[in-house]
Amino acid sequence: MNFRINIQEANQLLTSIKKYFENEFLRDAEDFYLKQKTPSLESKSINENLTQISEYFNQEMNFSESFLPPSKSTLQLLINKFEEIFLSDSNLTSITNEMRTIISTEKVEDIKHLWELVNRIPKAKTKLLDMITDHIYQFGINTIQRISETAIDDPETYVKELINIYKKFLEIFGTESYFEATFDKACHKFINNNAITQKADTTTKSAELLARYCDELLQKGDETIKEKFNEILIIFNYIEDKDVYEKFYRKMLSKRLVDQLRTDGDDDEKLMISKLKVYNLSIMILTLHFTLFLQQTCGFEYTSRFERMMHDVDVSKNLTNEYQSYCKTNNPKSIVNFSVMVLNSNLWPFSSLPNVILLVELKAILDSFTDFYTHRHNGRKLMWLHQHSKGEIQTYFTKKKYTLQVSTYQMIVLLLFNENIKLTVEEIRDKTQIRPELLVQVLYSLLESKILLCQEITENFQDHDIQMNHTIELTKNFTSKKIRINLNVPLRSIEQQDLECLNISIDKDRYLVIQVDKN
Repeated sequence: MNFRINIQEANQLLTSIKKYFENEFLRDAEDFYLKQKTPSLESKSINENLTQISEYFNQEMNFSESFLPPSKSTLQLLINKFEEIFLSDSNLTSITNEMRTIISTEKVEDIKHLWELVNRIPKAKTKLLDMITDHIYQFGINTIQRISETAIDDPETYVKELINIYKKFLEIFGTESYFEATFDKACHKFINNNAITQKADTTTKSAELLARYCDELLQKGDETIKEKFNEILIIFNYIEDKDVYEKFYRKMLSKRLVDQLRTDGDDDEKLMISKLKVYNLSIMILTLHFTLFLQQTCGFEYTSRFERMMHDVDVSKNLTNEYQSYCKTNNPKSIVNFSVMVLNSNLWPFSSLPNVILLVELKAILDSFTDFYTHRHNGRKLMWLHQHSKGEIQTYFTKKKYTLQVSTYQMIVLLLFNENIKLTVEEIRDKTQIRPELLVQVLYSLLESKILLCQEITENFQDHDIQMNHTIELTKNFTSKKIRINLNVPLRSIEQQDLECLNISIDKDRYLVIQVDKN
């Protein structure tokens, strides 16, 4: 018991000594610095005043740190007292205005010098970093505002402007480690919240436009595509909604692969996917907590879906070759230039539509492949996505033979005219079972190309002008400068349905993540 009392008394004594020492120490420091001559804010420049304050602060800190442990409260009390003396509200306002002027010039050496003056003074240091963040953010916001009318529908313009802003301030602030967090914070703010995201009324717009820009690059191909991939990853690093990027990227990847927009594009696709994977691996080593987060949003599963989709394409190429060999052996008469893509329904973001009635010419081919496939893969079920299929047919009713590149829906409609001179829209619907809202779009594309004609419509018609009682017929005197004519155009309602399914998928995945976090 006596031993415990002695410890309590010792602690009380130590506390009293500490309090006495701190009071005297801080009083002496205050008396000393109040007597020092500091340049007047009126008579001298703010820069000179700040230089003098910095010298005093560094002298005092160097002296105090020689005998005061940095973790002790006394040192923090000294810093507070120092800031109270030299950085009053009026002084800090004047200094802040000078800082803002220096930052606005964007002169690297002046900003570095300013940092050297304030980096040990917490209040001034915080002000400087906040103003740098605000300067970058406001520049980004104002720049995006100027291009918002066009860039909201132009992914290339939007992403290139983000890259230009990033590169501009990287040269000024990105080379110094002490500005790195400030630079990143500002970029993160204006990339995820700007005039474009506000116009779209969603913070996910940046993720969508970045995915669309990547889609444009991969469709066209480019000598500088590798460099542009690196730029995409810069913006990807700041995107909050990486799950949205993944959904849009996967949707567009599926369209590129199915439509085969570039015959030489597989290597570029694999390069982009590998860069996303490298990005994930390089940042997953930061902390365990962040690693777990990345595995949920940008981890191996993030890129493995893309890789498995590419694998489906490779397998489908082999499957097509095997089917061609099968046809040669079993039924040479049925051989056609036919290729198929068998896709895992859990990976590919396609929505199914009600079946349509195929004409004999098409049904025979599909039945033949179905028999071939189901015998090899017992228990698997094929679901044909006619809305994403296409083919070529040749005209025989024209003086010159033309090859028409058409969607399966267009092909079904055109083949009807092998047996019919004229058909009403209602008759075409009944014979094909194509949904009316899709059928009018299919007919519109064929009427607009002049391969079909309808006497009841005017020259500047739209698809909604096509009525069920209108009569459709072949254009007997059809001519074109091209021998191969591409009539295949995307159907709006299908794209809209796929987009709705994509948005539902995003909401569903986020709901599941929230539920997991709650548990």
